[in-house]
Amino acid sequence: MPYIEEELEIQCQGENGNYGTLRKLENGKYIANILLVDYDEYEAANKIYEQQPNTSQYVQGVEVPVDYSGEIPEGFDVIELPKSKYLMFQGEPFAEEDYCIAIEEIWNAEKKYDPSVLGYDWDDSNPKIQLEPIGERGYIELLPSKEK
Repeated sequence: MPYIEEELEIQCQGENGNYGTLRKLENGKYIANILLVDYDEYEAANKIYEQQPNTSQYVQGVEVPVDYSGEIPEGFDVIELPKSKYLMFQGEPFAEEDYCIAIEEIWNAEKKYDPSVLGYDWDDSNPKIQLEPIGERGYIELLPSKEK
């Protein structure tokens, strides 16, 4: 049986010798290269996008007027998102190379948070909003909510 140091090295190298399930950061800590997701949550999130085949799980774009008639870049669509209230989760600033840790911290906070303390429930009929992870401002994610 290998020592822990050897096992960590094996986990970093992976089967192909280049990319494993762990990555060693410059600060000497390790980060997982994989995400474990609750299957029911994954399925619920994907149902939002079932009606539009060949689309991403994430919405990326810019806000335009409802009557926008300008050019639409190839591969993009104009969609109208329903009005919704959102609860914002914002993490602490982070080193850019630690963005996965920052995202995971917010996801863990979201799992623990009970919106009923504010008189709300989660609104699974609307999409989550994920902003680009930028280290100097912290990671931001918004979850749709509705009044009880």
